[in-house]
Amino acid sequence: MYCVIGEGNRIEYSSIPLKEGLNSIGTVYGIAALDYALSDIKGAELLQDVSPTRFDGKGMFICVRDGRFVWASPDISGIRDVFYAIFEDEKQIVGDDFFEIVSQIRSVTLNADTTAFFIRQGYFPPGATFFQEVSRVRVGTKLTFAHGKAVEENAWESEEQEKPRTYEAFKDALSSVLKVREVSDEDAIFLSAGVDSGLLAALSAKTFHKHPLAITMRYKQTLKINEIDAVGSERIARHLGLEHVAITFDFDEEHPSSLKGFIERMPLAAHMAVTFLKMSREVAKRGKTKVWCGQNADSLYNLGPTEKTLGGPIKRFYLSKEYWKSFPDIKDKSAFGFLWRWVGALGPPSLRLKRGFQMRQPSTFHELLHAFEESEEYIALPSATQKPEQGASSEMLSYAEAKRLFFDRKAQSFIIGRDPRAVYAAGEQEHVEVILPYSAANMVHFFRGLELGIRDVFWPKRYIYRYLQELLGASHFNSLYGSQERFLPQVQYLNWQEWQKKTLFRTSFWNEIREEVKENPIVHALEKKSSPFFNKNSLYHIINLYWMQSVLRKIEDGGVAIKIAI
Repeated sequence: MYCVIGEGNRIEYSSIPLKEGLNSIGTVYGIAALDYALSDIKGAELLQDVSPTRFDGKGMFICVRDGRFVWASPDISGIRDVFYAIFEDEKQIVGDDFFEIVSQIRSVTLNADTTAFFIRQGYFPPGATFFQEVSRVRVGTKLTFAHGKAVEENAWESEEQEKPRTYEAFKDALSSVLKVREVSDEDAIFLSAGVDSGLLAALSAKTFHKHPLAITMRYKQTLKINEIDAVGSERIARHLGLEHVAITFDFDEEHPSSLKGFIERMPLAAHMAVTFLKMSREVAKRGKTKVWCGQNADSLYNLGPTEKTLGGPIKRFYLSKEYWKSFPDIKDKSAFGFLWRWVGALGPPSLRLKRGFQMRQPSTFHELLHAFEESEEYIALPSATQKPEQGASSEMLSYAEAKRLFFDRKAQSFIIGRDPRAVYAAGEQEHVEVILPYSAANMVHFFRGLELGIRDVFWPKRYIYRYLQELLGASHFNSLYGSQERFLPQVQYLNWQEWQKKTLFRTSFWNEIREEVKENPIVHALEKKSSPFFNKNSLYHIINLYWMQSVLRKIEDGGVAIKIAI
């Protein structure tokens, strides 16, 4: 869908009829309440005066008044995008299909910086795309036009009336998603050995007395963590009384053409998504039309790191409230800030000793935020060679404001890339409805303002662990989730680096991908502009480059001229 907006914000053309008031180009399932529960929609007229951040659904929302464009916003869960660009010099074009928007412009200029970022990360910084002329509306904002210029206004309401984010509030919030979205025996669930999907399965069986089909994927190119998922999920499903299906995925049986449907649906998010496609096909083959998935819990609850090994606690420490309150650009200082700075100074030497990383602790909150957005490493701290940022030059924020800013930037980049988009795109291709409860609108509201303290350093996702233990009982919880490796066959497993090398260079799928991208002129041009960044031995860099190449080729095949100004 797209519309053309002319002088005075009058809508001159729309590819679909737009009515006065709020238009939902997609589906709305419920409304996020102030107590974080998800409520059914009693009537479409009730949506008119509600912030789009409270709509739980997938789609694009447009407000029209007197035939004029007022605002547009994407869903708060990051399922659908909204794009905009200058059209015919003086008009604006707004829509939800990237290829359609670009095709209307006819000539675009490659953005060197954001394209290099995409090749490294597989997604874009907030608001960015491949091209200078086309922008993406950031999740949590409303696009308006003032005197012909685009403005993205904050769509979040004041949090003053919201309830405390307690454990009981978390339980009620998550349960309300399964209630409103109506979990049933006719559904499926993508089940791993982890607690995120495990809690959804336990809630379904123990609280709602429903037994969705449990589906797990395992690689033929054996990876240890994947084997733990395969073995652990079977035990979990058996305990809950769920039918369990394990699917074997073999890269030697796949072809890059399987990615075409993903590239069309998620051009700004690269992923080796064929694994999810195979799982969705199994869902459809078994007559299921709805599948539940635990994606996004890590990123929204703990802003990413939830591992309990050494790297996880170190990274979570740098995300803790106590540490942030030691920064000069955080208003509400901690009386023990000097102590937290001292602890923070211990991280870089230990990382240098164990991993060889040359890093230092950040000098300001804004420097920390930038490091987390830019780093490809699991531990995201500023480079030791980078000059420290001066606190006086940064905007002063309270801890609560800083947490919301960090959360928003994560939602506006990583959440709309990577696994979540791939799961949705796979489901669409097989006509299967995908539900990610942890990123339902009410859960986004809950996690956005949830404080992360020292307790969360040592007990990540503690509400999820506690709820699951409560449902299963301590004994069964420990049996199912404690030391899962002991149930694996006693064989030698590859580590990630070994598995990546074997998969990348010894499977037909990846050999074809590498052949496609081996002589890409854009990478060479980008690396001349800045330092070399492309790693031909990185599975992620290879798939990201293939994605970019495929998107640009599709655009050029549609008759659009792409200028490369590097």
